[in-house]
Amino acid sequence: MVFGSDLGTTGLNLRAEIPVSSRMALAPDIIYYFQKGVNVLEINANGQYKLNGNFVQPYVVGGLNLSAWSFKNKIEVEGKSSGTKPGLNLGGGLNMEIANFHVFTEAKFIVAGYANFAIMAGLLIPFSK
Repeated sequence: MVFGSDLGTTGLNLRAEIPVSSRMALAPDIIYYFQKGVNVLEINANGQYKLNGNFVQPYVVGGLNLSAWSFKNKIEVEGKSSGTKPGLNLGGGLNMEIANFHVFTEAKFIVAGYANFAIMAGLLIPFSK
C-alpha cells in the first residue's frame, strides 16, 4: 500500500527486490494511485544500499521514475488530457524479516518530473534464500 502526499490519495505498489550483493539490490516497482477521475501510474527503477542492521535493516534508495497521468473522462487541463514525465527517486526505508516474509516500509521523494512524496508499506515474499 502507498500514500502519495502531493496526490492526497492511496495506491497499490507492486515491487521486487533483486539482490546484487550483500548490501545492494535492484528494486523495480510499479505504483497505481486510486485518484477519482484520474489514472496515475508510476514506473520506478530503483537501487537500494543496505545499511548495518540486525532485525531491522535500514536502506537508502535512489533511482529513476516515469510518472504518467490521464483523465478518465478526457477533460483537459492546460490543453492536455494526459501527460508523462521522467523524474528521480530519493529516499530510505526499513526491512524486517518475519517468518518467511519481509515486511518493508519506505518513504521517498520524486524530484523533477511530477514531484511527489510517497510513503509505502507492505510484504515482500522471497522466492529463494
